[in-house]
Amino acid sequence: MSITRKSLVDLKRFPEGLVQWRRLGKAQRAQQTASMLGTLRFAQPTQCQFRQSGLTLLEIMITVVILSLGLLGLAGLQLTGLKNNRDAYNNAVAGQAVQDIAERIRADRVGMAANRYDSLFDGNAIGADASKCDDTDADTLVRFKDRAACQLAALPGGSARVREVTAGSNIFYVAVRWTDPQLNGVDSWTADTTTNPATTACGAVAADTRCYYSAFRP
Repeated sequence: MSITRKSLVDLKRFPEGLVQWRRLGKAQRAQQTASMLGTLRFAQPTQCQFRQSGLTLLEIMITVVILSLGLLGLAGLQLTGLKNNRDAYNNAVAGQAVQDIAERIRADRVGMAANRYDSLFDGNAIGADASKCDDTDADTLVRFKDRAACQLAALPGGSARVREVTAGSNIFYVAVRWTDPQLNGVDSWTADTTTNPATTACGAVAADTRCYYSAFRP
């Protein structure tokens, strides 16, 4: 009766197999052992077991650099958005001030006929003054200037100009100027052209200064 191919553990576990093993001669035992060992499979270490897990210092540094570049771009985008929002706010305030001044001139027909608003420019321009917001002077022109000065206080370096286009035309330029350091010394308007009388309406060009103007007929 021949011994089937089993592992040594199986032979020692079952008495009958052990008895048959002892009955074999030395040469047969060696041959049987070699035959059984040939059926065994030993686990070999795979390449994955020797791989280093985790991140190396170089990989961490590359990740930090990429993340830093992304954060810098995001910060620049945020600054650009804040600048655009501020510019939009200043333009909105200037436009509202120009509209309010024009409506007050239109409402004062007597003062307009008396040329009360013809020369509020250059040395007579209206400057920003927050303390004028509660002024209730009886004089119409004083109240007009105080109202404009109060509105202009919302603009950095704000001022307003009112000028009749030509004497007796009853057409007025109303302009609001304010300071904008983001211009970096660049002029925001140029000399008069046939389609854009910016200098007549806004006055002499000044560095880091913006102007919003409108022409209207009461």
